[in-house]
Amino acid sequence: MKFITTFIGNLGINTKLSMLLGLPMLGILILAIMMASSKWDEVDRLHLLEASSVLNVKVGNLMHEMQKERSASAGFLASKGAKFSSILRSQRTETDRALEELNEYADNLDYAALTDEGVAALKAYKSNLGNLSSKRSQVDALNVTAEEQRAWYKKINGDGLHVVAMGVQSAYDPELTVSADLSLMSAGYLTFLSMKELAATERDTLTSVFSADVIEQKEHDELVTLIGEQHVYERLFTEIGEDAFAEVFHNSMREPAVTSALAEVERLQELARRKHGDFGVDPEQWFKVMTQKIAGLHKTESYIGDDLVEEAEAMASESLNQLWKIVFIVALLMVFNLLQGVTTARGIIHSLRETMNVLQAMAEGDLTQRVKEQSKDEVGQMNGYLSNALDGLQATIAAISANSQTLSGAAEELTSVSQQMGANAEETSAQAGVVAGASETISSNVQTVASGIEELSATTREIAGNAAEAAKVALSAVETADSANATVSKLNVSSTEIGEIINAINSIAQQTKLLALNATIEAARAGEAGKGFAVVANEVKDLAMETGKASDDIAKKIEVIQSDTTEAVEAINKINEVIAQVNEYQSTIASAVEEQSATAGEISRNVADVAQGSGEITHNIAGVAEAAQSTSTGANDTLQASAELSRMAAELQQHVAKFRLA
Repeated sequence: MKFITTFIGNLGINTKLSMLLGLPMLGILILAIMMASSKWDEVDRLHLLEASSVLNVKVGNLMHEMQKERSASAGFLASKGAKFSSILRSQRTETDRALEELNEYADNLDYAALTDEGVAALKAYKSNLGNLSSKRSQVDALNVTAEEQRAWYKKINGDGLHVVAMGVQSAYDPELTVSADLSLMSAGYLTFLSMKELAATERDTLTSVFSADVIEQKEHDELVTLIGEQHVYERLFTEIGEDAFAEVFHNSMREPAVTSALAEVERLQELARRKHGDFGVDPEQWFKVMTQKIAGLHKTESYIGDDLVEEAEAMASESLNQLWKIVFIVALLMVFNLLQGVTTARGIIHSLRETMNVLQAMAEGDLTQRVKEQSKDEVGQMNGYLSNALDGLQATIAAISANSQTLSGAAEELTSVSQQMGANAEETSAQAGVVAGASETISSNVQTVASGIEELSATTREIAGNAAEAAKVALSAVETADSANATVSKLNVSSTEIGEIINAINSIAQQTKLLALNATIEAARAGEAGKGFAVVANEVKDLAMETGKASDDIAKKIEVIQSDTTEAVEAINKINEVIAQVNEYQSTIASAVEEQSATAGEISRNVADVAQGSGEITHNIAGVAEAAQSTSTGANDTLQASAELSRMAAELQQHVAKFRLA
């Protein structure tokens, strides 16, 4: 089963459609051939039944003529050749004509129309008919008795009835439903022939009786039997025969000539039954009236025979017409199915080829192709869905292309900001170095002041000189402190700018993340075709999130720098205050030397505070330098991230550029 499924699955659509159309049509053709063959066999059987029916009629016609010849021969023999001579000659001519017709038909008959017994009966009948000439010669020479002559003719007609009986038997074919009616009609025909044969035998018997003018007991008994059997066959015929046959029979018997003949026949029959001789009846008169009765019977016989043949012909013709109807209907259905199948297959294949062309163009990156003609069937609906999907994919790719360009611009802007941030961090580090140098100078000056104070306790003059020197140093310290204050202020401004840059980086990262999210959504809408874009978009989103995290870290460090810078400014302000006090002390040294010791102690304490403040400045400046270094590192990381983002944007644009959108 799997092999068959695989085999069929590997076939082309043309082959599959051909099989789908051809196999049922082949089955219909085979079924039609079987039906036509069966119907043709039925037609052939009906033709054989028709041939059998015609044979029965031919035999019946010959029997009718033989019956008349038998009666004439009986009269001729009974009268010792004195009577029936002309009648006999004329009748023999009619008999020969009927015999010739039978022989001609039998010689050309297909024996398949008969059973084996029927063929044997027909051959025996024809063989016995070959002795007719010799029997006639015996009659002419009066070398045969009337009884022997009647026996021979009776035997011949009995053979004829046997042939008809075999024909009736062959008329019934259990495989043909119509043959039952034909068989019943043939049975009625056989019954009527038997009744007519009895009437002819009665004519022969009484012809001999009236010719001899005496009736033997044997002949009397035979007469009674013949009359009784005729009534039995008549009743049987009316029961099994068709109503139309019975009506024709009764109408034939009601004709004036036949009615008068029947009355005379009944009178003569009664006469023959009552008397034993001396009838005083002209045998030719009896022959004449009985022949009129038999002629009426023959009229019914001819009607039945003709109707039997016509019915057989009609059945065969009807069966043949049904055969041609079957052939016509099957041919019409096959032509219709072929036209419909070819039209449907061509439509499906055309639609599928259009779809394949669009899919091939899509595989090559061309999203502008569409199926031009769309039917209303499932294939047309599929092409409609494909067009809708291509429209959506085209819009998605266009949006990704536009967003990738925006992403590329944002990456370039982020690179520029990162470079600026790195430069600012380096400048901050340099300024921190300057502040550190200034703080070291302050520390050195404080030590110098301390030394001066120690020397001040030794000599006042030297103190005055040192005070002047201290004033100079204090002035230098003021300038240095102002410079440090300005530097720290710049550092504060730079850290503020760095914070703004970080905010810009965060904003760009958020925009990048939104763009990546939109790209992810559009890639999800695109289905299988958008999986590659979804991966790129996720990487961009992750990179944007990492950039945001790095920016947050930098912002926190900048806040620390700003806090330390504020403390440094406060410390420098304190230094300025201390230096201002030093200036005040130096201005009053000249007028208040006596207060030098107390002032020197105060100065010593203030110098200690200044030393502590300068240490804090140095420590804070070191923190600023460290923060600046971290900022520089973050800027480098941001620069690398922006470079990666630029690379990804360029790669995304390269992928998008593979698609033709217009």
